[in-house]
Amino acid sequence: MKRRILLATVLVAVAACGGPTLSTAAPSGMAATPVTSVSASVTPTDAGAAATPAAPASDQPAASSAPLKLLWDAGGPVGSNTSTVASAIDPVTGNLWVAVPFENRYWILSPGGKYLESWGAAGSGPGQFDFSDHAQNADGWGAIAFAPDGSFVVGDTGNHRVQAFDAKRRFVRQWGTFGTGDGQFVQIQSLATDGTTVFVGDGTRYDIQAFKTDGTFLRSFGASEGMNTVALDAKDRLHATNPQSPTGTPMSMAIFAADGSELSRTDLTAFGGWPVSVSVDTAGNSFVCVELGQVPFTNLALVEIGPDGKVLRSWAGAGGDVATVTPRGDAVYATRGIQLDGTQWTTVRKDAIPAP
Repeated sequence: MKRRILLATVLVAVAACGGPTLSTAAPSGMAATPVTSVSASVTPTDAGAAATPAAPASDQPAASSAPLKLLWDAGGPVGSNTSTVASAIDPVTGNLWVAVPFENRYWILSPGGKYLESWGAAGSGPGQFDFSDHAQNADGWGAIAFAPDGSFVVGDTGNHRVQAFDAKRRFVRQWGTFGTGDGQFVQIQSLATDGTTVFVGDGTRYDIQAFKTDGTFLRSFGASEGMNTVALDAKDRLHATNPQSPTGTPMSMAIFAADGSELSRTDLTAFGGWPVSVSVDTAGNSFVCVELGQVPFTNLALVEIGPDGKVLRSWAGAGGDVATVTPRGDAVYATRGIQLDGTQWTTVRKDAIPAP
Protein backbone atom coordinates (compact mmCIF):
# COMPACT_ATOMS: atom_id res chain seq x y z
CA MET A 1 0.00 0.00 0.00
CA LYS A 2 1.37 3.39 -0.96
CA ARG A 3 0.55 6.33 1.22
CA ARG A 4 -2.75 8.17 1.41
CA ILE A 5 -1.19 11.63 1.23
CA LEU A 6 -0.59 11.19 -2.51
CA LEU A 7 -4.25 10.57 -3.35
CA ALA A 8 -4.90 14.19 -4.30
CA THR A 9 -5.47 13.23 -7.93
CA VAL A 10 -8.74 11.44 -7.07
CA LEU A 11 -10.87 14.44 -6.10
CA VAL A 12 -9.22 16.71 -3.57
CA ALA A 13 -5.78 17.70 -2.36
CA VAL A 14 -4.66 16.18 0.89
CA ALA A 15 -2.20 18.13 2.99
CA ALA A 16 0.57 16.00 4.42
CA CYS A 17 1.19 16.62 8.06
CA GLY A 18 3.59 15.08 10.51
CA GLY A 19 5.06 15.55 13.93
CA PRO A 20 7.95 14.55 16.11
CA THR A 21 8.71 10.86 16.06
CA LEU A 22 8.17 9.04 19.36
CA SER A 23 10.32 6.10 18.29
CA THR A 24 11.11 4.03 15.26
CA ALA A 25 8.96 0.99 14.50
CA ALA A 26 9.99 -2.20 16.20
CA PRO A 27 11.64 -4.60 13.73
CA SER A 28 10.04 -7.98 13.17
CA GLY A 29 10.68 -10.17 16.16
CA MET A 30 11.21 -7.29 18.58
CA ALA A 31 8.73 -6.15 21.20
CA ALA A 32 7.29 -2.67 20.81
CA THR A 33 8.56 -0.13 23.31
CA PRO A 34 6.01 1.28 25.76
CA VAL A 35 5.47 5.05 25.65
CA THR A 36 6.23 6.60 29.01
CA SER A 37 5.43 10.30 28.71
CA VAL A 38 2.73 10.90 26.10
CA SER A 39 -0.78 11.97 27.01
CA ALA A 40 -3.87 13.14 25.11
CA SER A 41 -7.17 14.78 25.94
CA VAL A 42 -10.82 13.88 25.47
CA THR A 43 -13.62 16.27 24.57
CA PRO A 44 -17.19 15.18 25.36
CA THR A 45 -19.62 16.51 22.77
CA ASP A 46 -23.35 16.76 22.30
CA ALA A 47 -25.01 16.25 18.92
CA GLY A 48 -24.91 19.56 17.11
CA ALA A 49 -23.18 21.34 19.98
CA ALA A 50 -19.77 22.98 20.08
CA ALA A 51 -17.02 21.00 21.73
CA THR A 52 -16.26 21.80 25.36
CA PRO A 53 -12.67 22.62 26.31
CA ALA A 54 -10.32 19.66 26.23
CA ALA A 55 -9.23 18.09 29.51
CA PRO A 56 -5.70 19.03 30.61
CA ALA A 57 -3.04 16.58 29.51
CA SER A 58 -2.08 16.03 33.15
CA ASP A 59 -5.49 14.40 33.73
CA GLN A 60 -4.62 11.56 31.38
CA PRO A 61 -3.46 8.16 32.66
CA ALA A 62 0.13 7.02 32.41
CA ALA A 63 1.21 4.98 29.40
CA SER A 64 1.71 1.23 29.53
CA SER A 65 4.53 -0.08 31.68
CA ALA A 66 4.70 -3.42 29.82
CA PRO A 67 5.59 -3.81 26.12
CA LEU A 68 3.70 -5.82 23.56
CA LYS A 69 5.07 -9.33 23.07
CA LEU A 70 5.54 -10.74 19.57
CA LEU A 71 3.61 -14.01 19.15
CA TRP A 72 4.29 -14.61 15.47
CA ASP A 73 5.07 -12.94 12.16
CA ALA A 74 3.62 -14.95 9.24
CA GLY A 75 1.81 -14.80 5.92
CA GLY A 76 0.86 -16.54 2.72
CA PRO A 77 2.32 -16.82 -0.80
CA VAL A 78 4.46 -13.79 -1.64
CA GLY A 79 4.83 -12.25 -5.10
CA SER A 80 6.35 -9.05 -6.46
CA ASN A 81 3.25 -6.99 -5.55
CA THR A 82 2.36 -8.64 -2.26
CA SER A 83 1.43 -6.34 0.59
CA THR A 84 -0.90 -6.78 3.55
CA VAL A 85 -3.44 -4.13 4.44
CA ALA A 86 -7.02 -4.53 5.74
CA SER A 87 -7.84 -7.39 8.09
CA ALA A 88 -10.77 -8.81 10.04
CA ILE A 89 -11.42 -11.75 12.35
CA ASP A 90 -14.07 -14.32 11.38
CA PRO A 91 -16.20 -14.55 14.57
CA VAL A 92 -17.22 -18.15 13.83
CA THR A 93 -13.81 -19.71 13.16
CA GLY A 94 -11.48 -17.16 14.80
CA ASN A 95 -9.41 -17.10 11.60
CA LEU A 96 -7.88 -13.86 10.38
CA TRP A 97 -8.67 -12.61 6.86
CA VAL A 98 -5.98 -10.31 5.43
CA ALA A 99 -6.37 -8.28 2.25
CA VAL A 100 -3.54 -8.66 -0.28
CA PRO A 101 -4.84 -5.75 -2.34
CA PHE A 102 -2.66 -5.68 -5.44
CA GLU A 103 -3.50 -9.38 -5.93
CA ASN A 104 -7.24 -8.80 -5.28
CA ARG A 105 -7.55 -11.58 -2.75
CA TYR A 106 -7.43 -12.45 0.94
CA TRP A 107 -5.13 -14.68 2.91
CA ILE A 108 -6.84 -16.70 5.60
CA LEU A 109 -4.65 -17.44 8.62
CA SER A 110 -5.35 -19.42 11.78
CA PRO A 111 -5.08 -17.66 15.16
CA GLY A 112 -1.75 -19.44 15.52
CA GLY A 113 -0.39 -17.90 12.30
CA LYS A 114 -0.77 -20.91 9.99
CA TYR A 115 -1.58 -20.00 6.39
CA LEU A 116 -4.75 -21.89 5.45
CA GLU A 117 -5.77 -20.66 2.00
CA SER A 118 -6.33 -17.68 -0.27
CA TRP A 119 -9.72 -16.50 -1.49
CA GLY A 120 -10.79 -13.97 -4.12
CA ALA A 121 -10.28 -13.18 -7.80
CA ALA A 122 -9.76 -10.05 -9.87
CA GLY A 123 -12.58 -8.64 -11.98
CA SER A 124 -15.75 -6.57 -11.99
CA GLY A 125 -18.34 -9.35 -11.92
CA PRO A 126 -20.29 -10.51 -8.87
CA GLY A 127 -17.88 -11.94 -6.32
CA GLN A 128 -14.81 -10.47 -8.04
CA PHE A 129 -12.65 -7.63 -6.72
CA ASP A 130 -10.57 -4.63 -7.71
CA PHE A 131 -8.87 -3.26 -4.61
CA SER A 132 -6.92 -0.47 -6.35
CA ASP A 133 -8.27 3.08 -6.21
CA HIS A 134 -6.78 3.85 -9.68
CA ALA A 135 -5.35 7.18 -8.56
CA GLN A 136 -2.19 8.50 -10.24
CA ASN A 137 -0.30 6.91 -7.36
CA ALA A 138 -2.56 3.91 -6.94
CA ASP A 139 -3.27 2.69 -3.41
CA GLY A 140 -4.54 -0.75 -2.41
CA TRP A 141 -7.29 -1.40 0.13
CA GLY A 142 -9.63 -4.39 0.54
CA ALA A 143 -11.73 -3.49 3.59
CA ILE A 144 -13.71 -6.41 5.05
CA ALA A 145 -16.11 -6.71 8.00
CA PHE A 146 -17.87 -9.75 9.48
CA ALA A 147 -21.33 -9.99 11.01
CA PRO A 148 -21.79 -12.20 14.11
CA ASP A 149 -23.08 -15.12 12.00
CA GLY A 150 -19.96 -15.20 9.81
CA SER A 151 -21.50 -13.43 6.82
CA PHE A 152 -19.39 -10.51 5.61
CA VAL A 153 -19.12 -7.43 3.41
CA VAL A 154 -16.19 -6.37 1.24
CA GLY A 155 -15.23 -2.86 0.15
CA ASP A 156 -14.58 -3.31 -3.58
CA THR A 157 -12.73 0.00 -3.91
CA GLY A 158 -11.86 0.03 -7.62
CA ASN A 159 -15.36 -1.10 -8.62
CA HIS A 160 -16.90 1.53 -6.28
CA ARG A 161 -19.25 -0.89 -4.57
CA VAL A 162 -19.88 -2.96 -1.47
CA GLN A 163 -20.34 -6.69 -1.96
CA ALA A 164 -22.14 -8.91 0.57
CA PHE A 165 -21.49 -12.64 1.08
CA ASP A 166 -23.02 -15.29 3.30
CA ALA A 167 -21.05 -17.34 5.83
CA LYS A 168 -20.25 -19.90 3.11
CA ARG A 169 -18.67 -17.15 0.94
CA ARG A 170 -21.54 -17.18 -1.54
CA PHE A 171 -22.24 -13.85 -3.23
CA VAL A 172 -25.49 -12.31 -2.00
CA ARG A 173 -25.72 -8.77 -3.40
CA GLN A 174 -23.84 -5.60 -4.28
CA TRP A 175 -24.55 -1.88 -4.21
CA GLY A 176 -22.87 1.39 -5.10
CA THR A 177 -21.54 3.42 -8.02
CA PHE A 178 -18.83 6.05 -8.42
CA GLY A 179 -19.67 9.48 -7.04
CA THR A 180 -20.27 11.67 -4.01
CA GLY A 181 -24.05 11.32 -3.75
CA ASP A 182 -25.93 9.20 -1.23
CA GLY A 183 -25.06 5.53 -1.73
CA GLN A 184 -22.07 6.30 -3.97
CA PHE A 185 -18.38 5.72 -3.30
CA VAL A 186 -15.03 7.12 -4.39
CA GLN A 187 -12.47 5.36 -2.23
CA ILE A 188 -13.83 2.79 0.24
CA GLN A 189 -11.25 2.44 3.01
CA SER A 190 -13.04 0.77 5.93
CA LEU A 191 -16.18 -1.15 6.85
CA ALA A 192 -18.06 -2.16 9.98
CA THR A 193 -21.26 -4.18 10.45
CA ASP A 194 -23.36 -5.75 13.18
CA GLY A 195 -25.36 -7.83 10.70
CA THR A 196 -28.16 -5.25 10.60
CA THR A 197 -26.39 -2.08 9.46
CA VAL A 198 -23.31 -1.66 7.27
CA PHE A 199 -21.06 1.38 7.81
CA VAL A 200 -18.75 2.45 4.98
CA GLY A 201 -15.85 4.87 5.47
CA ASP A 202 -14.72 6.67 2.31
CA GLY A 203 -11.24 8.19 2.17
CA THR A 204 -12.03 10.76 -0.51
CA ARG A 205 -15.60 11.70 0.46
CA TYR A 206 -14.23 11.91 4.03
CA ASP A 207 -17.42 10.60 5.58
CA ILE A 208 -19.19 7.49 6.85
CA GLN A 209 -22.34 6.17 5.18
CA ALA A 210 -24.79 3.80 6.86
CA PHE A 211 -26.86 1.23 4.95
CA LYS A 212 -29.29 -1.55 5.66
CA THR A 213 -27.82 -4.93 4.76
CA ASP A 214 -29.88 -4.91 1.55
CA GLY A 215 -27.99 -1.79 0.43
CA THR A 216 -30.67 0.77 1.29
CA PHE A 217 -29.02 4.10 2.16
CA LEU A 218 -29.82 5.33 5.68
CA ARG A 219 -27.63 8.34 6.44
CA SER A 220 -24.14 9.81 6.31
CA PHE A 221 -22.17 11.46 9.07
CA GLY A 222 -18.67 12.41 10.20
CA ALA A 223 -17.94 14.65 7.22
CA SER A 224 -17.59 17.80 9.35
CA GLU A 225 -14.67 16.13 11.10
CA GLY A 226 -13.39 14.16 8.10
CA MET A 227 -13.96 10.81 9.83
CA ASN A 228 -13.65 7.78 7.53
CA THR A 229 -12.05 4.81 9.29
CA VAL A 230 -14.58 2.92 11.40
CA ALA A 231 -15.00 0.18 13.99
CA LEU A 232 -18.22 -0.89 15.70
CA ASP A 233 -18.49 -1.87 19.37
CA ALA A 234 -20.95 -4.15 21.15
CA LYS A 235 -23.22 -1.21 21.99
CA ASP A 236 -23.50 -0.17 18.31
CA ARG A 237 -21.29 2.86 18.77
CA LEU A 238 -18.99 3.82 15.92
CA HIS A 239 -15.35 4.54 16.73
CA ALA A 240 -13.82 6.58 13.91
CA THR A 241 -10.67 8.45 12.95
CA ASN A 242 -9.66 11.00 10.35
CA PRO A 243 -6.45 9.59 8.80
CA GLN A 244 -5.48 12.52 6.57
CA SER A 245 -8.47 14.60 5.57
CA PRO A 246 -7.70 18.23 4.63
CA THR A 247 -10.76 19.31 6.64
CA GLY A 248 -12.10 18.52 10.08
CA THR A 249 -9.98 17.20 12.93
CA PRO A 250 -7.25 14.90 11.62
CA MET A 251 -5.44 14.25 14.90
CA SER A 252 -8.38 12.75 16.77
CA MET A 253 -10.73 9.82 17.30
CA ALA A 254 -14.48 10.27 17.72
CA ILE A 255 -17.18 7.98 19.07
CA PHE A 256 -20.61 8.22 17.44
CA ALA A 257 -23.99 6.87 18.51
CA ALA A 258 -25.87 4.62 16.09
CA ASP A 259 -27.81 7.64 14.77
CA GLY A 260 -24.57 9.42 13.84
CA SER A 261 -24.51 11.91 16.72
CA GLU A 262 -21.04 12.46 18.16
CA LEU A 263 -20.59 11.32 21.77
CA SER A 264 -16.94 12.16 22.40
CA ARG A 265 -13.76 13.18 20.65
CA THR A 266 -10.23 12.31 21.78
CA ASP A 267 -7.37 14.64 20.85
CA LEU A 268 -4.34 12.56 19.76
CA THR A 269 -2.13 15.49 18.74
CA ALA A 270 0.41 14.62 21.41
CA PHE A 271 1.35 11.45 19.55
CA GLY A 272 2.72 13.50 16.65
CA GLY A 273 1.16 11.66 13.71
CA TRP A 274 -1.94 10.49 11.86
CA PRO A 275 -4.47 8.05 13.40
CA VAL A 276 -4.61 5.78 10.35
CA SER A 277 -6.87 2.98 11.63
CA VAL A 278 -9.08 1.98 14.54
CA SER A 279 -10.23 -1.35 15.97
CA VAL A 280 -12.35 -2.10 19.05
CA ASP A 281 -12.66 -4.99 21.52
CA THR A 282 -15.83 -6.29 23.19
CA ALA A 283 -15.24 -4.07 26.23
CA GLY A 284 -15.51 -1.01 23.98
CA ASN A 285 -11.83 -0.09 24.11
CA SER A 286 -10.43 1.40 20.91
CA PHE A 287 -6.98 0.62 19.52
CA VAL A 288 -5.72 3.33 17.18
CA CYS A 289 -2.61 3.15 14.99
CA VAL A 290 -0.70 6.44 14.79
CA GLU A 291 1.72 6.91 11.92
CA LEU A 292 4.02 9.73 10.81
CA GLY A 293 2.39 11.57 7.91
CA GLN A 294 5.57 11.90 5.82
CA VAL A 295 8.45 9.75 4.59
CA PRO A 296 9.49 7.36 6.13
CA PHE A 297 5.91 6.91 7.49
CA THR A 298 7.18 5.53 10.76
CA ASN A 299 4.78 3.63 13.03
CA LEU A 300 4.67 5.99 15.98
CA ALA A 301 2.31 4.24 18.37
CA LEU A 302 -0.58 1.95 19.10
CA VAL A 303 -2.97 3.80 21.44
CA GLU A 304 -5.65 2.22 23.64
CA ILE A 305 -8.64 4.46 24.36
CA GLY A 306 -11.45 3.63 26.79
CA PRO A 307 -15.22 3.73 26.00
CA ASP A 308 -15.36 7.21 27.55
CA GLY A 309 -12.72 8.48 25.12
CA LYS A 310 -9.85 8.67 27.63
CA VAL A 311 -6.43 7.40 26.63
CA LEU A 312 -5.55 4.33 28.70
CA ARG A 313 -2.21 3.05 27.39
CA SER A 314 0.10 3.41 24.39
CA TRP A 315 3.04 1.60 22.86
CA ALA A 316 5.66 3.33 20.71
CA GLY A 317 6.58 1.72 17.41
CA ALA A 318 3.63 -0.69 17.46
CA GLY A 319 0.71 -1.06 15.07
CA GLY A 320 0.81 -0.52 11.31
CA ASP A 321 -1.43 0.76 8.53
CA VAL A 322 -4.14 -1.39 10.08
CA ALA A 323 -4.28 -3.10 13.48
CA THR A 324 -7.12 -5.51 14.29
CA VAL A 325 -7.58 -6.29 17.97
CA THR A 326 -8.94 -9.63 19.21
CA PRO A 327 -12.40 -9.56 20.84
CA ARG A 328 -10.91 -9.96 24.33
CA GLY A 329 -8.38 -7.22 23.69
CA ASP A 330 -5.49 -9.53 24.54
CA ALA A 331 -3.74 -9.50 21.15
CA VAL A 332 -3.48 -7.38 18.02
CA TYR A 333 -2.80 -8.21 14.37
CA ALA A 334 -0.78 -5.57 12.50
CA THR A 335 -0.41 -5.21 8.72
CA ARG A 336 1.34 -2.68 6.54
CA GLY A 337 1.49 -2.25 2.78
CA ILE A 338 4.02 -1.23 0.15
CA GLN A 339 5.43 2.16 1.14
CA LEU A 340 6.73 5.02 -0.97
CA ASP A 341 10.08 4.72 0.77
CA GLY A 342 10.51 1.32 -0.91
CA THR A 343 9.76 -0.97 2.01
CA GLN A 344 7.29 -3.80 1.55
CA TRP A 345 5.51 -5.58 4.40
CA THR A 346 4.56 -9.06 3.18
CA THR A 347 3.49 -10.59 6.48
CA VAL A 348 1.06 -10.17 9.37
CA ARG A 349 2.39 -9.63 12.88
CA LYS A 350 0.50 -10.78 15.98
CA ASP A 351 1.44 -9.22 19.32
CA ALA A 352 0.14 -10.08 22.77
CA ILE A 353 -1.30 -7.12 24.71
CA PRO A 354 -0.44 -7.21 28.42
CA ALA A 355 -3.25 -7.10 30.95
CA PRO A 356 -3.85 -3.62 32.39
